[in-house]
Amino acid sequence: MGKFSARLISVTATLATLGALGICVPAMAVAPGACGTPVAAANGTHGPVLCPGGAPNIQMRGWLTKSAPNVMALQARATNAQIRTAACADVATKHATGPLVTDAYTYQFARYNWAGKRLAPKIFDVRLGVQFNCGG
Repeated sequence: MGKFSARLISVTATLATLGALGICVPAMAVAPGACGTPVAAANGTHGPVLCPGGAPNIQMRGWLTKSAPNVMALQARATNAQIRTAACADVATKHATGPLVTDAYTYQFARYNWAGKRLAPKIFDVRLGVQFNCGG
């Protein structure tokens, strides 16, 4: 077993033990899953973005990165301001549509386990179209 594999097993076991003892551990990124080849939708997006269990569909990553690179480049600790800037940049420079940018945000939201920390994707979609004011 390689050093990385041994370390991963050790970290996983430690987190499981802490959880069993009722000790809270910070939220971690969710491992993407493979749950279907992207299929085109009528609005120009593709899906499924998320797998049935809520994990991001790894098979969407390449398509989303090409279509909304700034949102897909966000890191786990991205601030709301950075998210807004990335979304507006994708709209302005990539001519990405609102649904496409929202799909990229939905992927990142699930990937980084932003629930309770960032806008829910449904709210993000509304704000992107109304409140973000990407043009000014």
